Amino acid sequence: MIIRLFRRNRSVISACGMLLVLGLAVSTPRPAAAQNGPVQFMDLNWLKSGADAGQAGIYFNDLLAPILKKHGAKVVFSYAVTGVMAGDIKPAVTASMEFPSMHAMQAMFNDPDYKKIVPYRDATFDLSRQILFQIAPLKGR
Repeated sequence: MIIRLFRRNRSVISACGMLLVLGLAVSTPRPAAAQNGPVQFMDLNWLKSGADAGQAGIYFNDLLAPILKKHGAKVVFSYAVTGVMAGDIKPAVTASMEFPSMHAMQAMFNDPDYKKIVPYRDATFDLSRQILFQIAPLKGR
């Protein structure tokens, strides 16, 4: 069911991901804590033809990580996808980033140093296929 929904709404999901990547606010109701407290994202990316996972690693770990750090944020993880256990999508790379707030995320997207690495990002990733989720830890009992 979720995969069918994904297939039907893939362009909508990708468009929402692009809005976040460009640093534009998506106006959806959020609890106050999500607006003022830590914000986490999980990113699924496909590579452009000719790009490889090494270039993605350079982007997340060498280029983006220092800029995130300036804004109190960090790359939580970045991995190459080496196999699919279930489902029928196969992004090349997955990564997670954590920001202290939505404000910090927006400030990072407006940082001149971030804008300098956008051409590298655009040459590496097929952003028309990107899926970006805002995520939060699950709570148990």
